[in-house]
Amino acid sequence: MMSDRFAAFVVCVDLSQPEEHVKERANYWLQFICTRLKQGIAAATATAGGDETEDTKPRVVIVGTKRDLARKIGLVEAFWQPTWSAAIVAHLKRTYGSIVDIQDSLISLNCHGRGDVSFNTLRARLVRHWRWMKGQEVLVPRVVDRLATALQSARNEKPTWVIDSLFQFVRTHTPGLDLTSFDMTMFSSALRYFHTRGDLLWYSNTPSLADFVCVDPNWLLHDVLGRALTPDGVQQGSITKKGVVTFTDLETAFDGIADADLVINVLQHMLLCFELPPSNYGQQRFMLPSRVEEEVDLATAWPQAGFWPLYAGRLLVVESKALALPPGFFPHVQTLLHNSFGTTLRVWKDAFFCEHDGVQCLGLLRGDRQVDVWVRAPSGAEHKALPFMTKVLSVLQEEATGIDHVHLVLSTKHLKRHEKYPAAHKLEDLTGKDPDELVTSTHHRESQTPVSDRVGDLLLQAPTQPPPIMPSWQLRDHEWHHPAWRLDDTFDEQLPWSGPSSHGVYSAPLPPNTDLYRWIESQMAPGLTLSRVEMIKSTTMLDAFHTEMKKSATRRGDPDPTNPVAADPTNPFNKDFGAGDPEKQAMLDRLKTQFAETPDSVKHVNVLIGFHGCDEAVTDDITAAGTANLSNPNDPGFFGAGIYLTPQANYAAGYSTRLLTGNWRAPNADGEHVMLLCAASVGLAYPITRSKDYASSGGNKCKKFWGKKLKNGCDTHYAQVTKRMSYQSTDTPATFDFEEYVVSQEAQVLPFAKVCVKVDKTALAAQL
Repeated sequence: MMSDRFAAFVVCVDLSQPEEHVKERANYWLQFICTRLKQGIAAATATAGGDETEDTKPRVVIVGTKRDLARKIGLVEAFWQPTWSAAIVAHLKRTYGSIVDIQDSLISLNCHGRGDVSFNTLRARLVRHWRWMKGQEVLVPRVVDRLATALQSARNEKPTWVIDSLFQFVRTHTPGLDLTSFDMTMFSSALRYFHTRGDLLWYSNTPSLADFVCVDPNWLLHDVLGRALTPDGVQQGSITKKGVVTFTDLETAFDGIADADLVINVLQHMLLCFELPPSNYGQQRFMLPSRVEEEVDLATAWPQAGFWPLYAGRLLVVESKALALPPGFFPHVQTLLHNSFGTTLRVWKDAFFCEHDGVQCLGLLRGDRQVDVWVRAPSGAEHKALPFMTKVLSVLQEEATGIDHVHLVLSTKHLKRHEKYPAAHKLEDLTGKDPDELVTSTHHRESQTPVSDRVGDLLLQAPTQPPPIMPSWQLRDHEWHHPAWRLDDTFDEQLPWSGPSSHGVYSAPLPPNTDLYRWIESQMAPGLTLSRVEMIKSTTMLDAFHTEMKKSATRRGDPDPTNPVAADPTNPFNKDFGAGDPEKQAMLDRLKTQFAETPDSVKHVNVLIGFHGCDEAVTDDITAAGTANLSNPNDPGFFGAGIYLTPQANYAAGYSTRLLTGNWRAPNADGEHVMLLCAASVGLAYPITRSKDYASSGGNKCKKFWGKKLKNGCDTHYAQVTKRMSYQSTDTPATFDFEEYVVSQEAQVLPFAKVCVKVDKTALAAQL
């Protein structure tokens, strides 16, 4: 019934009670109905293989009882209607009208009044609904009528059956059944119909219950669940308010009704019971979470003792006032968490606590529409907090299936201060923001002042991999990022890393749905097709890169005024090569646009991103040994002796394929050529121009730097080249085909991605 769009519900309210009481009870029952309907519809949709149900709403009639008593105390008028009835019905229609069809007016009556005309009004509405429903095309399995008799016989034998046994019983006890066509598929279809009609209970969408059919719903709901879950159903010996019962308690309570083992099995299947360690006397013990009466004491369950460097939390909220967390939601969650975390689980009526690998989690039920999940981690276990919290949240989310809800991110500042009700942030407000950016809470109690939190703290983006297990891409106070992507700990969490190797190298395939992959793909020119990308992180090369970056930043802008080099306004590491030379100035201006972005607080960190065309053996050296020789001993270098990079992928591919030298390099076994995507730390860059750095005789070779060390005091050269000039500097300022970065030492270069491309030789050659 709770998944049937043809259902009709009668909601009764007591007219002799104050208006607020009537409104509260009407809200309670309609919220219950709507919650169950949403869950039932979700289950029915899943059963139907994902097909959406028709947009027909179940009907609701509001009935007011005890109208005579209400009239005596002046709560209803001459026409037997409260003064507020129209307003309450309008409120209910606004709140729940998207889910159910609430009739326009309240019917007032006396339940024991004979011949009351209002009963005729109620009867007429229900009859009208019945006639409407009969006019609908409701699909009923043809075998239903024949199976009903057999199911009654099964019900007479025992209340519960394993589905396979029931199938065989029905096959042998249903007269006129065509055994050649009656299979398990047809039987399952009939069972779903009987379940919808309320003739039996078969939870086919719940794996733990799919093999279990209760042909006598009254036995299960009244004799078993009713007795197990009502306060006086099972006496708990000397234990009170804890929800713990022994096997003997259950034997006594269900004597003459059902075998205790069967009761335990049913309760466990329905996520209403889990087994505890035996008592000191060897007695089997079981927890019935719904029987727990004790409420949590935060000071005891979540003490402020100990050192916890990481706190985080989420808030699951049912935003619609028409819905609530399903009845039985919290006991089900507690049982499922016990299945995952065992004896670390502690439960209260409104809370649970569990622990995994040193990380602690506390869940708090906030009324009937909210649940808090708090986690905290000790030093060294910070990286385990997010997966632990995610697992707990997945249990909550699964149990709330069908009920629209959202996740909010709880304030880490409030969690660290042990605020009872932490403020929260919308998750979408944090997306795409810098980890160091501060955001202000959007959800907080009226008495609370909004709080600002660091995005990285909220999303657990602080270094989660304790060194030296996995080094961070970024050096503190020297952070950088590309406008389209970032290398950081959050990025690392998206990748299935393997390693470290014996030389401290980690590697991982780069998923196509990442920002970095999409950016690399956008750099492919005609003739290049991106095949795959493999991330590589060498601890040795990363350490060297960080050291060089820090040294360069210090030389260019040491904040210590006592340092004579930094304090000197003529600091040679900040020399301006564009002063008095418009061509060089234009080149430097362009180069600056290619630097990676940095936070406002980071100064003198200049990082270029470039491709390095090479043999695949060079990339294999990084994986095997953690280092690589990126310079070419057979090429002295047009623009100085160093490591050559370019922002143009097709130009780098010309070196990977050797098309630029006329000696084609065959692809690997997968038909791929390889380039390295690198970050390069730049201290002082010198722009090479034909007018200043080539011989006045007009020769097409930069003899000033050909095969020689870089300009004194510089660690980088920058050149703009053209095909027409045989890849020498352009003779027309600002007009070029490709760009080259030349860095003086390998420590300046951090290769971080192995880019594998498939090359159309003809198309690429046309680009070069």
